[in-house]
Amino acid sequence: GDVVYTLSPTTVLEGHLAYAWIDDSSNTQSTQIGSDGLKNLWPNQWYAPYLGKNLYQFFPQLLMAGASGTTSLGTASVWEGEKHNHDASVRLSMQRGRHHIKVGGGMIPIWGASYNAPYTSFSFNASTTSSTFISPNTKLSGDPYATFLLGYMDGGSTASYTVHPSVTLADYDGYVQDDIRISRRVTLNLGLRYEYETSEHEAHGYLSKYLDLTQPNSAMQNFTTANMPAGVAQYGVKYNFNGVWHFTNGAGDTPYNTPKDTLLPRAGIAIRVNDKTALRFGYARYKTPLDLATGATDSQNYLYGYSSSTGTQAQLAGIPQAVLSNPFPASTNPLIMPQAQALGGLQNLGGSAAWYSQNIAQGRNDRFNASLQKELKWGFVVDGTFFLNLGANASAYTLNPERTDPNLSLTYKSALSQTVANPFYHLPGMTGSLANQAQVSILSLLNPSPQYTGLSQLVSDGPHERYKSVQVRVQRQFSRGFAFTASYLYNREESQTTGFNVLDSYSQTFRWLPSGQPHHVLVAYGTYELPFGKGRDYLSHANRVLEAVVGGWTLSPVLTVKSG
Repeated sequence: GDVVYTLSPTTVLEGHLAYAWIDDSSNTQSTQIGSDGLKNLWPNQWYAPYLGKNLYQFFPQLLMAGASGTTSLGTASVWEGEKHNHDASVRLSMQRGRHHIKVGGGMIPIWGASYNAPYTSFSFNASTTSSTFISPNTKLSGDPYATFLLGYMDGGSTASYTVHPSVTLADYDGYVQDDIRISRRVTLNLGLRYEYETSEHEAHGYLSKYLDLTQPNSAMQNFTTANMPAGVAQYGVKYNFNGVWHFTNGAGDTPYNTPKDTLLPRAGIAIRVNDKTALRFGYARYKTPLDLATGATDSQNYLYGYSSSTGTQAQLAGIPQAVLSNPFPASTNPLIMPQAQALGGLQNLGGSAAWYSQNIAQGRNDRFNASLQKELKWGFVVDGTFFLNLGANASAYTLNPERTDPNLSLTYKSALSQTVANPFYHLPGMTGSLANQAQVSILSLLNPSPQYTGLSQLVSDGPHERYKSVQVRVQRQFSRGFAFTASYLYNREESQTTGFNVLDSYSQTFRWLPSGQPHHVLVAYGTYELPFGKGRDYLSHANRVLEAVVGGWTLSPVLTVKSG
């Protein structure tokens, strides 16, 4: 709904209100295998602890698919969503002498369950049934369906249980803008915009905050380097056995903090040099919506304590450790059950974890432009523009706080793939998959925090980017059967990355790299009506036969040149 109210000949008030409800779910009865179907496949019902109240949450679909030497049974993730939002805004426009002022603001609250849920999927690789497990050539031997028929799974198979979160967040904005007619030749534009996005709130308190690697935990308090297997100490890794997990404190707490000082200034000036020439200069700051970086209402895959995934045991020296008939034996690799916040600070010990930076990085772009526009003879107009964009936190950068030094692999190579006794095997207080592996590789113990299998801090301070360009455009509007446009663009674009090599990625060193975009782009196109036939300069009274042959023709050439 929209309303416009004219308060006076120089003042107008506008209002807008909208409501949307989006239901996007794969939870359909026709795709479910059902409890009887599961019993037919697995009479031992090893899956029973994960069923809960909703069978669909465990095994929504029985689907076989394969690509690149792997086939899978099940569905790794399924979209689930029921999301609501309001969109309310108001604007007041006023003409006051030389000033044309616009003041307004709005809010968009969003709530509901909407995320990509993890489920259960088993994978079968061709390499398992190949002639060798050392760099197998699966084009010559091995087949994923043969592996499936034998029931041999790899370490990439998982069974999952998850809850459905209910997330709420909101966007607020306000702005003021003034177009000032300083003189007949000069118009100044000044504006300031404020935007604030809240962190998400979860109605049941399911969400977590972060892992504190500076705090010691009870399970590892007596664990030292001396507990590591013999021979590991020679690699000189400095270990950190700390780690305390922090949950949100109920539904009112949030998993991260969002910036409250996002001011976005805008300024511009237009100068009328003469009746055929104009100059324009402008600056504006924009921010990237946080939801694009966090996926706050669209990808809640980090419901630690309230969802659970158990991975099958990885193959050792080519020998499968997990079989389809009983993928999670209770004696060696039982299903890991969700325990809400019962584990406290020990949550995720022995497994992987990801969390958002506590002070979320706000992506922003500062844009500058200057342009000259001039009308030439015969209806041609030339426009030259310089444009500069400076971007910060250009992408949702993931910081890995504890990583294995790649120099170790480069130096010791295959020696690090040898297996040793797992020092964390059945360690009291450790509940992750690492606790159930009797043997691990030496390489996995060279991580500074080997008690975890992988750590990621999401949406951290990230890379910057730069873009600058000069564009010249010549245009002739359609007149007397002829129109023409030619545009030349010269641009330079570069961005920071840690992906230049493994050492940069390890040290998380940003380097500027140019993009793959061409530096020079020339585009020219036009339209020319040949002057023959009805309504044109020549042969306008031609008979039907001649008109059909020569009349009504139009040429539309296009030229595109790119280089650099």
